[in-house]
Amino acid sequence: MLEIRKYPDPILRRRARAIRRVDDAVRTLARDMIETMQQAGGAGLAANQVGVLRRLIVLQLPEEDPRVLVNPAITAREGSRQVEEGCLSVPGYTGLLERAVRVKARA
Repeated sequence: MLEIRKYPDPILRRRARAIRRVDDAVRTLARDMIETMQQAGGAGLAANQVGVLRRLIVLQLPEEDPRVLVNPAITAREGSRQVEEGCLSVPGYTGLLERAVRVKARA
């Protein structure tokens, strides 16, 4: 399991770099991030949250297998709703946020 960086760790505010090639190191990082996210009871985790400045996220929706997104970018949003959301890097805190009902992304 990887260490999840906690607020106010400066790496959480730094810009991640694109991944140029998916190699064994990236695949291992993705597997380790999925394990870390699941062990921590999260729904998503970004690489910077485990101290790696790369554009990689993992997420797991209820009743689905985990997903890995490399260099993700939102291409479309639909609708709007308020949801209560937490963050593994800010334990014990949740907030009400405005989120899209549906999102399309490319990765």
